[in-house]
Amino acid sequence: SGSLWHVTSGCAAEDPGHSGSRVAYFGLDSSCTYNVVSGNGYARVFGSLTSRPFALAPGAVRLRYNEWTGLPGVWTSAYAGLQISIDGGLSFEALRGYGRMSRVVPDPSLPLMENGSPIWRPVDLDLSEYAGKQVVLRFFFNAVGANTNLNRGYAVDDLELVQVSLAPDGAAATC
Repeated sequence: SGSLWHVTSGCAAEDPGHSGSRVAYFGLDSSCTYNVVSGNGYARVFGSLTSRPFALAPGAVRLRYNEWTGLPGVWTSAYAGLQISIDGGLSFEALRGYGRMSRVVPDPSLPLMENGSPIWRPVDLDLSEYAGKQVVLRFFFNAVGANTNLNRGYAVDDLELVQVSLAPDGAAATC
């Protein structure tokens, strides 16, 4: 079917744990799921939210954001997460994610849901090995099979890049 990424004030945006009234969401606002029906069955849904290429400054760099993960579990057939490219978007490395091999795997002991609803969680990633390079970031979602389409989807908000540099006295400082 294609990508369901869009900016919304519904579904994930209505839950506490992030700032503002709008979020980037993979799902349908009408049902707060990614349940797309096609013909006699569910459509395969997948898609990405991709940045333009941008340069990371030299030094220590962190990416912080909040995510809302409406998957049935950390290791499921559906997968979601963040990828990074250093070749202009020709190829991507799975940096952090659910359901597939990634460099950083979320703590499986942290619940994705409370009382049957997804919850917002903060993410803090060290991108220092990419400092000084041109990068492309891509949030992705892939439902893989039709049997999981009734889950809630995936959302991100409050993205910020933080560069950590050394002050003249050698102490760490953020800018």
